[in-house]
Amino acid sequence: MAEKNYISDFTEGDSISRTFYIGSRNRLLTRSGKPYLSLTLRDKTGTINAKVWEDADTIHANMGAAEFVHVRATVEKYMNQLQLKVDQLKVVRTEDVDLSDFLPSGANDPDEMLKELRQIAQTVQDGFLSPLLDLFFADSELMERLKVSPGAKHLHHSFVGGLLEHTLSVTKICDWVCGHYERINRDLVLVGAILHDIGKVYELTASPAFDYTTEGRLLGHLILGCNVIGEKIRQIQGFPRELEIQVLHLVLSHHGSYEFRSPVVPKTVEAMLLNQVDDLDAKVRLTQDYIEQAKSDPSEFTPYHKLLERYFYKGPPESENP
Repeated sequence: MAEKNYISDFTEGDSISRTFYIGSRNRLLTRSGKPYLSLTLRDKTGTINAKVWEDADTIHANMGAAEFVHVRATVEKYMNQLQLKVDQLKVVRTEDVDLSDFLPSGANDPDEMLKELRQIAQTVQDGFLSPLLDLFFADSELMERLKVSPGAKHLHHSFVGGLLEHTLSVTKICDWVCGHYERINRDLVLVGAILHDIGKVYELTASPAFDYTTEGRLLGHLILGCNVIGEKIRQIQGFPRELEIQVLHLVLSHHGSYEFRSPVVPKTVEAMLLNQVDDLDAKVRLTQDYIEQAKSDPSEFTPYHKLLERYFYKGPPESENP
């Protein structure tokens, strides 16, 4: 059978031979006490579980601290999920792989998204907020990070460029909502929308896998974001202290509640608006991706989503569609 390129192409019965990133690995025992390996393997299209039944201890020892392996295997179905029965496994050096094959990426061009985000930023008229945004867009290193950073490790916008896509989406929605309501400080909202997750460029790394940096684990993106905003503000002479507090409040409160690790809850109408839009964009994308991942399942509903605490309706099976 012809080799399939990516995990999303696999079907039951396929024989595959290709390189994967190791998401996780565990040495386990069968009921009879025989050791085996359970691996989570990944490419840019998704993840798949793999089992090594023979010579598990020898293979496990030879893997060492490897991040990539080349696998020959057969695609099987277990508990209605595809998995790999591994026949051969060989360690591959990280420097010998193209990381773009293993990191999921979005459909939109990062340069075009950044250009659109900057065009919206240029409509901010406040004499202090406009220069603040200019300083961020002039920071080439930060902008390069923004173009490749994921929006999250596992949840919404978890792909290369996901943070930029989420930021642009939140900014565009906020811009529309500001036009709908009266007595909203549009400039302040747009600054909050553009900068609310800027700390994630330092919290998460995209290579060779989405994971937390040391400062990301110890401080989190809210603090990291406020730190870099404060650094830029100090470069603008005469920046009003009250305006600085308003900007920082937007960032610190955008998670909306203490339950979601927000150190403060939104206490301005602009902060309330940003929180609602951020939550909307994250949950819509999360739901869309979850439904898409469950497409191969013949059921009309997805599996139960633990975070959102519900099943999602996918519609009738394709065979029943007119």
